[in-house]
Amino acid sequence: MLADFSMIVLNTVLLAYFAIGVLFLYSESKFLRKMKTRRNR
Repeated sequence: MLADFSMIVLNTVLLAYFAIGVLFLYSESKFLRKMKTRRNR
């Protein structure tokens, strides 16, 4: 029972970190694109 609970918590934490990382990379790439377009003008 305790092992199952800890595994669920671990999976949830890993998924949360993954989601945050993806969102961060997505916003970072959008930001970099904006900077590039500004430089070209």
